[in-house]
Amino acid sequence: MNFNFRKIISLIVLSFITIVLLSGCEVKADKNLNEEVANNKKEITVGFISSSDSCCTTPVDKNQGFQTALWEEVGKHTDYKINFKSADKDSIIDLYKSGKIDTIVYKFDQGEKSQFNYELTVPIVDVPITTINQFPFKDDSRGKDLLKVVNESLKGMEEKGTIKQLKDKWFNENLEK
Repeated sequence: MNFNFRKIISLIVLSFITIVLLSGCEVKADKNLNEEVANNKKEITVGFISSSDSCCTTPVDKNQGFQTALWEEVGKHTDYKINFKSADKDSIIDLYKSGKIDTIVYKFDQGEKSQFNYELTVPIVDVPITTINQFPFKDDSRGKDLLKVVNESLKGMEEKGTIKQLKDKWFNENLEK
């Protein structure tokens, strides 16, 4: 009887160890999967309006203009890959709402602001005679994380003079006229 008791105890202990080891592997596998997903999300997709009725249009396909250059610098300062998506006004808003793009280079009018649940980045003044641009990010966990990263980048770029250099490059010609 003593032998059976030892055998039962050994089986229980062995089962317990097996369960602990297997659950530990699952947690590790889940953690690795979550890290891979997080690493794959080190991208920011920026939407541009492709019509001429927006204050913030840019020829995205040619990757030129102040806004495009600004976002490329954000990518350099944050190690995020910056993707550009161009569409008409209605489509770009739908892409934003659906989460297919993370932010929009677009000046919302007062009526449109109520349609969105977002937070804005720190303001960037293009040139003294034009608009102040702020970029909206959704008011969700990803949006808040991106907002923090982009705000830190924009502030750092402002302090280092990078934004001024971009303004000088893209607007100096217009200011001199």
